Amino acid sequence: MEIIQHDVRRLDRLITDISDASRLDAELAREDAGTVDLKTFITDLVAVSRETTRNKKAVEIELKVAKLPQGVKGYVVAGHDLRIGQVITNLIENARSFVPEEHGHITISLARAGKLNIVTVDDNGPGIRADNIDRIFERFYTDRPAGEAFGQNSGLGLSISRQIVEAHGGTLTAENIPGTKPGEIKGARFVVTLPAEG
Repeated sequence: MEIIQHDVRRLDRLITDISDASRLDAELAREDAGTVDLKTFITDLVAVSRETTRNKKAVEIELKVAKLPQGVKGYVVAGHDLRIGQVITNLIENARSFVPEEHGHITISLARAGKLNIVTVDDNGPGIRADNIDRIFERFYTDRPAGEAFGQNSGLGLSISRQIVEAHGGTLTAENIPGTKPGEIKGARFVVTLPAEG
């Protein structure tokens, strides 16, 4: 009975993700964009994520906010707060699933470059296989650690996240964090750019 309930939960998650991906464009076009203070918003999301455990991993989540250039009042974007929150949460949870069982570390950084707000999510996991970097944003593609069920990670999270970011006029890319030795990889990095307001 417990196995059946677990399978039902996995199926529900998959159906939810598919529905979310299907209606996303229509929702974003219909909804009025508001003003989102990324510093406050991400600070709150990180606080919630620090309280969340997954697979009993001891994960340290660090937030770094760069000093704003002179004359810039804040890290503000025009957008849908729930959808931007969905992107940041997806990236944190994606990183959480790949960090080591012990001494897992995720760093979320917020910076400003010209007219762009830049959110970077770094982890100390194994990084992304070179042949997968272009594929991880494809719908239903998943490269989960061994033992994680497909129904728990439908392969839609990163695809939906990129869809949301692009609908806000931004970009979402992935890369590996290079180490000090040739060919060494220290983890994965996801970079979100969003047009700044003001």
